[in-house]
Amino acid sequence: MARAEEIGIAKLFLFIEGHPYDRMRDLYNAADIFVLPSISTRMWKEQFGMVLVEAMACGTPVISTTSGSIPEVVGNAGILVPANDPGELAGAIALLCSSDELLDELGRKGRARAVERFDSRTVAKRVGEVFAKVLERPARSADSPRQEAAEDRGYFQQERREIEAMVPAGASRILDVGCGEGMLGRILLQKGAAEVVGIEADPAVARRAQENLSRVLQGDAESLVLPFEDGHFDCIVLADVLEHLRDPLSTMIRLHRYLSDSGTIVASIPNVRFFEVIRRLAEGRWEYEEFGILDKTHLRFFTKKEIEVLFHQAGLELTGISENLSPLYDTLPSAHSGDVSFGRVTLRDLTREETKDLFVFQYLIVARKADSEARGRDRRVSGALASGDLESARSMLEEFLEEHPLDTDTLLRHSEICSLLGRKDEALADLDKILLFEPHHKQALDLRTELHSSLLPNKG
Repeated sequence: MARAEEIGIAKLFLFIEGHPYDRMRDLYNAADIFVLPSISTRMWKEQFGMVLVEAMACGTPVISTTSGSIPEVVGNAGILVPANDPGELAGAIALLCSSDELLDELGRKGRARAVERFDSRTVAKRVGEVFAKVLERPARSADSPRQEAAEDRGYFQQERREIEAMVPAGASRILDVGCGEGMLGRILLQKGAAEVVGIEADPAVARRAQENLSRVLQGDAESLVLPFEDGHFDCIVLADVLEHLRDPLSTMIRLHRYLSDSGTIVASIPNVRFFEVIRRLAEGRWEYEEFGILDKTHLRFFTKKEIEVLFHQAGLELTGISENLSPLYDTLPSAHSGDVSFGRVTLRDLTREETKDLFVFQYLIVARKADSEARGRDRRVSGALASGDLESARSMLEEFLEEHPLDTDTLLRHSEICSLLGRKDEALADLDKILLFEPHHKQALDLRTELHSSLLPNKG
């Protein structure tokens, strides 16, 4: 509440005290939408989210994030957005507020899912069935490890809930490159997408995908000619795809034309800087595997920096980057920096972000077309700064911030200019907004420290 008052939005909210459990049903039923914006930390992830099941049981539509087990709990009976992404969260809320039909649909789905899956008697029965199967199942043969690994992964049947949550709630026409059997697309269609088109190289898998998607194109994504007009898709999904391509840059440039001007590209890409890969390399080993970062079908390998370069060269700008982390990262001291050792390798003088990068096995990317208008604005701002016209530069940035109040890059630039102009209160307000959503933003932290130091009385 204090934070809401500090940034001037407290009047938009009604803060209520705790209620006895037997009255929670009344609160759920009084709400049009239930929102749980759970954010995972290094030491904690959402375990079950019982409040989500309670709201669903009351028929209240739910919106939440991809933290921990939430995707498994909510399934297709609610809207999931990336954690710590206020823009996507606001978009999901606005979407539900504007559609009584969607409110009713998700309310019904939520109620049905809560009753069918999470009723105490149902849960007890399923637990009993699991134990019975474990006790009855004979030991599995290890004669065919490749077949066993494929069965365990369900490679072509993955729903990829974390990817689903990154697809904008309002995306209507979606292209899923490397769609497998179309499980992700099936969920997106159930959530309201008008069209999901898949591209799949394996003929047998592509045939099965036709049962789940609007349309399936069978062939090599690098050479397949797409029968669509420019700008046809609102979202293009490249989940675990780019590392399998001979020329990922050319493929992305070719796909770029089919993305609408306001469209989004969603991708997941393995991180070859993962500590285990480095450890093995230091021991002279580079062993390909059935799956993982060194999957035997991977042709390309990326670090975070190379991912950023690839998207920039393809005419795209990153709007979101998150990660799938090794659990070992949680065993490090909080906010660890300095030296890290594993095996025979010791890396010294690492920043917090460099340390974290070593434990990322996959990056999750959201990008959009590089905005020509934004590039023009940046040139005008740079021109004003070069000529010493700080006020004009500040004015141009403030005009942009009126429509995009949480654009952290623009907030940082505006803060720097305000600092130069002596408007330190405004500069600090910008930095507070940045750090609200990105607590470890190094440039914002450094500038805030510098500004606070300059405000201290001179003891000399």
